[in-house]
Amino acid sequence: MPAYAVYESQNFLSSMEDAVSWLYLHNLEQSEQFAERKSYELRQEVKVLEGHLTQTPYMGQADDLSGLRRFPLYEGRYSATWIIDEASRNVTMLEFRDSKYPVDLRNFQLDES
Repeated sequence: MPAYAVYESQNFLSSMEDAVSWLYLHNLEQSEQFAERKSYELRQEVKVLEGHLTQTPYMGQADDLSGLRRFPLYEGRYSATWIIDEASRNVTMLEFRDSKYPVDLRNFQLDES
């Protein structure tokens, strides 16, 4: 059985890069090396997931109504969502979410007045 092609949507890529940048900056207070390692680990988990999806795209939690599938990453802190096009044997990564610190909670600023 031929492998599936895995593609990343622009939304997925930008959300993942935002999360990687935030993770790096958040861990920078420990050390630069620690922050780089944590960012690298997250990127590697995404790459491993994409590798698995080429052979087993039906892994993860399924939403039968929408056809979307979801899988936790980085000990459940993040999740990746994708859809499968069986006819063209394509998998498209759609969303990358941070369940611990969603974007709307990361972008606040304290009013110092």
